[in-house]
Amino acid sequence: MKLLLTALLPLTLLMSETKLPFQADEMNTNNVSYGSALASGISMLQELMVFPSNVPQVEIPLAAHPVNKDVFAAASITGYYPGGYTTGFYRTTNGGASWTGTDAIRNLSGEIIVTTGDPQIVITPDDRHIVSYLKMNGSVFKLGVSYSTNSGANWSSTYFVPGVDTADKVVMAVDNYSQSPYYGRCYMAYSERSGIFFSYSSNSGTTWSTVKKICPSNRNSRTGASIATGPAGEVYVSWPYFSNQTDYIGFASSTDGGINWDSTDFAITTKASAPSFRMNLNLCKLNGLPVIAVDKSGGPNHGRIYASFIEKKASGSPALDTCDIVMMSSTNKGVTWSSKKRVNESSASSKSYQLFHQLCIDKQGGINFIYVDTRDTPTNDSFMVYMSRSTDGGNSFADERASSHKFKYKQLPSDQRLFGVPSYIGSYIGLAASADRVLGIWFDNVDEQYRAYSVTMPLSTALSVKLIPQGTYLSSMNRLRNRDSVTLYLRSSVYPYQIIDSARCPLDSTSFTAATEFTGLQSGNYFIVADHKKSISVWSSAPVAVSAGSANSYDFTAGMSSAFGDNQILVDSDPPRYACYSGDVSNDEVIDVSDVSQIENDAFEYVTGNVITDINGDGFVDVTDIAFADYGASNFVMCVTP
Repeated sequence: MKLLLTALLPLTLLMSETKLPFQADEMNTNNVSYGSALASGISMLQELMVFPSNVPQVEIPLAAHPVNKDVFAAASITGYYPGGYTTGFYRTTNGGASWTGTDAIRNLSGEIIVTTGDPQIVITPDDRHIVSYLKMNGSVFKLGVSYSTNSGANWSSTYFVPGVDTADKVVMAVDNYSQSPYYGRCYMAYSERSGIFFSYSSNSGTTWSTVKKICPSNRNSRTGASIATGPAGEVYVSWPYFSNQTDYIGFASSTDGGINWDSTDFAITTKASAPSFRMNLNLCKLNGLPVIAVDKSGGPNHGRIYASFIEKKASGSPALDTCDIVMMSSTNKGVTWSSKKRVNESSASSKSYQLFHQLCIDKQGGINFIYVDTRDTPTNDSFMVYMSRSTDGGNSFADERASSHKFKYKQLPSDQRLFGVPSYIGSYIGLAASADRVLGIWFDNVDEQYRAYSVTMPLSTALSVKLIPQGTYLSSMNRLRNRDSVTLYLRSSVYPYQIIDSARCPLDSTSFTAATEFTGLQSGNYFIVADHKKSISVWSSAPVAVSAGSANSYDFTAGMSSAFGDNQILVDSDPPRYACYSGDVSNDEVIDVSDVSQIENDAFEYVTGNVITDINGDGFVDVTDIAFADYGASNFVMCVTP
């Protein structure tokens, strides 16, 4: 067996191939039904209440485990007891199918750890969960950190990050790229009155460096940082900046693990929907703060930085109304940025708001967004949750509705107000990706109580299979006579080998490749089966390891032993190529006298055109087609299965 783990061929190659003048399509590619699925790679599931509770759960960050694809963790501000707040912690070990957790993190003695707000959460490669939060220390907000070594059952007592004056809007990231020189290092950035500050931990959050200012030296406000890491150990931080009636996005970068920084307040000029990317709606402050993420997929956009924010319709902006999500990217570590692209679907005649957006890049290189959206409400005052995904580097996006219920944000009751501010209900929701899914989390008040909800989106699994049908191969031209079609099956690796999924897709005539995508597939070992309508089906020689959410491939043409039971025939020696046997026109997985008879009858009647008995695909049923069936019948060719 020869297993090739190669990149999936672009769909455009399959769909735009030039045919010889006499060729006729075996499949009408204008009617291919999977195009939209390839565009989005998203299959939506109904939302799930994360942790039913009688206390508010707002401001929900989310983290994916760097190693275990099924583990995600979230945090929240919770009004757990009268007169005070703490941090909630929620965890799923089955990719979001169910959650466990608590509305109040506790120390090793079982005592509630009192916090104030702005929780953030990361999971380190050594399975340590870390939460950061604002916490009163004296009369000001300081920056506290706790970690858990037992999956959130207990937490270390608060560690105050040294050097903090008065903290606001903390964000965290962990370097989870295994080839990075700073793999496992944890980072945080936050806002002070005098700018954006930064700290790091090299021991999984046990201790943190003294904070340092990483933005330019003036004291202008920059509240609302975002942080991300790159594949070579880079650290990137962005922030909003307002100067001379213009909104900008500031940007800082470090290539040595956060020791030294380059920064500017004017990396990106924007047409923000409202000053500082915040909008007031229903007497609430709703954010569209800048968010950054980095592609670490190893794909064509590896290392690219993406930045998103809310913009209004204006010259130079792709926004079509007062509040659209806009994205830019950088291929040179933030030195320059691309033109702007609108993320969400929108139209000039349909005003709507998109807010609370979060951004992540999955391991396929897909660009994913979650946000709340008023497009379903003519009065523009109630929201549903939407997700958008791009698989082409942000050139196009496909939107999917992620929630089934509508909600209207409103102020918290007077006894639950965050920081005593009536209009403040939190600044962010969460989004994270593992190897085979993207998980989103948000808070809403559909039943008059703010609670956390999540939705899981399986990523599509790409599969490309190389196959040659014996009858249509032209050895003199090293190609198939025409573009064809094949049905691909994934079957269980254990008896009775039931079908797990299948897809009919084009078979390219020059690369011999059939490419498709499966949605919701679990990683595992599967028999790959290729079924060509005029040929004997072939099974992979053994179960093949298929990685969900990734590109996978298998090559039947590489050797006779690529097929179970060596059930192929050599059709070319330079280079060696093997093909599945052709001539099974009765489609009963045996080539016998009934197939020969059917072809002979059509040959006698001079049948022409795209018919099942035209084995070689030249448009005529004749003696050359009979020869394929004769050979198969004489050699007792049939499908060989485990």
